[in-house]
Amino acid sequence: MEKSTRQILVVDDNAVLRRLLTTVLKLRGFEVLTAENGEVALDMLANGASGVSMMIVDVRMPRLDGIGVLKAVKQEHGDIPVVMLTIPDEADRADEARQLGAEDFLIKPVDPGSLMAVVERVIGHA
Repeated sequence: MEKSTRQILVVDDNAVLRRLLTTVLKLRGFEVLTAENGEVALDMLANGASGVSMMIVDVRMPRLDGIGVLKAVKQEHGDIPVVMLTIPDEADRADEARQLGAEDFLIKPVDPGSLMAVVERVIGHA
């Protein structure tokens, strides 16, 4: 992997949304890894998914939700910025995530312009 390539780990139980985010990010030059839930994402990080520049994590997922992922990442991989995916009526969860160190939030449905604005603010261009 070239040093200039930025790697983003997208964590969401919705396969359609994972594909959409992956497509947009790859078109902008980012390398993308995906996980269908928080447990898989943490396993990936623990087992050598080095080089992750940023994570985009859904707040609501089965098994291990986004808040649990955020807590674990901040404890074990504190240098990886985490952006949370949420729906408009989950303000309480967004506040909790912000207090735990989330970098930013994306509101579903995510439009490509908002996605790229947040990514570029958090980690820069690919």
